[in-house]
Amino acid sequence: MQTGTRPEQITAQQARVQQLQASLASLDVALSKSVIRAPFAGRIALRHVDEGTVVGSGQPVLRLVESGAWEARIGVPTHLLPPEGSRQTLEVGS
Repeated sequence: MQTGTRPEQITAQQARVQQLQASLASLDVALSKSVIRAPFAGRIALRHVDEGTVVGSGQPVLRLVESGAWEARIGVPTHLLPPEGSRQTLEVGS
């Protein structure tokens, strides 16, 4: 008891600490892969799968509806463009 802990025990405990640190790192990777981030602000309109279900790559999980203002880019031939600096209203119908 006076000589302290044996070197083999210290080495074994250091190996155990390294093993636990590797397990934590593995869990961090798994957690980061389980989070879904939307490319825009919105609301969930439809769930295609239940929580906790394992899905494959490319499989739809949710349908998101954007909550911000709608935006569209429409190509217009240059000969139909209004003069620079003027404003023109375009009505889009369904």
